[in-house]
Amino acid sequence: MTDRIDFFIAGSERSGTTVTGALLDKQPEVCGLQGTTVMTRLEHLYGLVCRVIRQGGEFEGVDPANCDSLLEFVKHQPVTPFLHTCYYNITFYENLMNSSLSDVTKDVFAHQAYLKGFRFDRYMARFDPANPSWANTVAAMFSEFVESTESRGRIYGEQTPDNALHLKVIQRMYPDVKFIFMVRHPVTGVASLCDRYRQVSDAVNQYRKPFVHFPFNDPEIVGRTLFVKFEDILNHREVTLQSMGDHLGFTPTEIEGEHNSKVFSQYVGKSLEWDRYFRSAVKYNEVERTAIYEKNKDIADLFYSADETAAIIGYQAEAAA
Repeated sequence: MTDRIDFFIAGSERSGTTVTGALLDKQPEVCGLQGTTVMTRLEHLYGLVCRVIRQGGEFEGVDPANCDSLLEFVKHQPVTPFLHTCYYNITFYENLMNSSLSDVTKDVFAHQAYLKGFRFDRYMARFDPANPSWANTVAAMFSEFVESTESRGRIYGEQTPDNALHLKVIQRMYPDVKFIFMVRHPVTGVASLCDRYRQVSDAVNQYRKPFVHFPFNDPEIVGRTLFVKFEDILNHREVTLQSMGDHLGFTPTEIEGEHNSKVFSQYVGKSLEWDRYFRSAVKYNEVERTAIYEKNKDIADLFYSADETAAIIGYQAEAAA
């Protein structure tokens, strides 16, 4: 079982986080699990603790002075056996709920696959009274996901888009961690999110959220982050995989045949097709695409050239090859 998490994949939804995690998981040296949401579950546990305390109650072993933020909680609040147990319960039952309620087929598949192998006794045995840290507790939970899929590797990583909201907390727990931050052009990214959030304004807010939270003024985190454009995964896969290998510390291996990632393997092929990439964007005309770009010009211009943006704005459905 792993005692650490070496890298986290983050970014906006629909930005290629899943396919990137699966491509990395295909590499023999890498165990890249998708959608374990270990950081989201930690945030939910923290929220539950705060809610109890705000209502005048007590949460066993928790000092209210440690509850100003999730970062402060991770820094100063020791993990008690009760908190360790609560983290397992929240993760297990939220996965159980998502396995039946999620509207995304691949997420249902993942949650069902993970739940089959979870073992409470094995997780609780990982609690270390001599070092009651959240790094150990989160790694113990991540190990249950690893064991449930019988995954192995030398380098362990987790993919959840919302990891982007917790980079400072992650770096506090794992000082040597690396980040891969997935970027997708806002015109196609927002268009794809509109399929889920309906309103353009809601999709724009969802697209921008990871960039708003990213600490661009923190040189330590910036130095540990590799920004990867989804379009480069499609256009220059070998070069992009090599850059990720250089970042994480492995040499990519060319693997013949079907994708053999433990989770989500059957969804990788579709995600790497240009027709699918533009599937939502072609529902909007050039004027509407330009408006989406203008709302997110700061992000687009940071990662894309004027020519790349113009090609995406002017893309026509019949041009897909």
